[in-house]
Amino acid sequence: MFASYFTKLNLRGLLGADPTGYSDPYARVVFGNRSGCTRTVHQTCSPMWDTSLVLDNIEICGDKDEIAANPPHVVVEMFDEDVLVSSTSNSNSKTSFMFSSYL
Repeated sequence: MFASYFTKLNLRGLLGADPTGYSDPYARVVFGNRSGCTRTVHQTCSPMWDTSLVLDNIEICGDKDEIAANPPHVVVEMFDEDVLVSSTSNSNSKTSFMFSSYL
């Protein structure tokens, strides 16, 4: 079992989803069989989260060389939170990156 710790997440150039031209973004981070959400940052298109997001009990199968050659992906999904409308996905909102530098 493994654990991953995310302490800073900084994004730029999100599409404005509100009539003001800004968004109220929050992120969902998915790694393996675990996920977690950040808090909402109101009225911005360049949110920064300086928080601890701990994803523990992550199962990764295979030997070390196999995992290093094919590292798991971390998926970050962005959503916009509105008071009057339920959460909707922000277009161009999903990205993934390799986690190999930490193995």
